[in-house]
Order: sequence, then structure tokens, then C-alpha cells
Amino acid sequence: MNQHCQPIDILGEILTGAGTLAPDQRLEELTVFCLERQAPPSAIGIIRKKRRAVLNRKTTHYLEQEVFTALEGLRDCLRDIQGPTDGRRRPVSKSAIVNAVLGLLLDEFRAHGRGASLVGQLLRKL
Repeated sequence: MNQHCQPIDILGEILTGAGTLAPDQRLEELTVFCLERQAPPSAIGIIRKKRRAVLNRKTTHYLEQEVFTALEGLRDCLRDIQGPTDGRRRPVSKSAIVNAVLGLLLDEFRAHGRGASLVGQLLRKL
């Protein structure tokens, strides 16, 4: 058997501490591997979605009604622009919009500090 095709004993690595991945990463890899092999093809997207959710943190923030309504409208407009998704790409969500906007703000702050244009606009609104 080719050395690149030899099976990997993920469970053995978890139990012995061997391998290059952290134990929680190896366990998740084993779980996803087993689920994907046994799951019908239609369920694999659900499994992968659950795997992605591990990387996100849930938090609660309160928005003014006007902002919330505008966010929903923006989501709907961006979904129209995006067009139909094909299963490999997720539709635009309110969380994705908030993450992207905060990411832009943080990137600008890291690059320009207190002189960042978005930081000034933010401070004027607070």
C-alpha cells in the first residue's frame, strides 16, 4: 500500500496523544469522518454546518427597531444580488453582514488607529 494511502488511526492518536492535531481537533475530525461516511449525501451539508458553528460565538446585542428593520432589508437586497445559492455557498445572513461590517471597522482601526474614518463616524454616532 502506498504510504500516502495508509489508513490513519485517529482514535488511537486521541487515546495515546500521538499525532500533530490537538485532541479536540482529532476527535472532531473522527466524528465528522464517521458521520459523513454513514450519512446520506443530503445530510452532509447539515453535518458541515454544525462543524462550522463550533467556530462561532453566540452573543446577544440589542438593536434599535429602525436599525433591525434596515438590517433585514439589507439582507434581502444582498440575497437578491447574490442570486440562488448552489449548496456550496450560504445565503447572506444578518450575522454574516454584522461580522463583515465589524471586520471592516476593526481592519480600518488596526491600519489607521484613532485617525480611521470609520472610527470617527462611529464616535460621532455614540
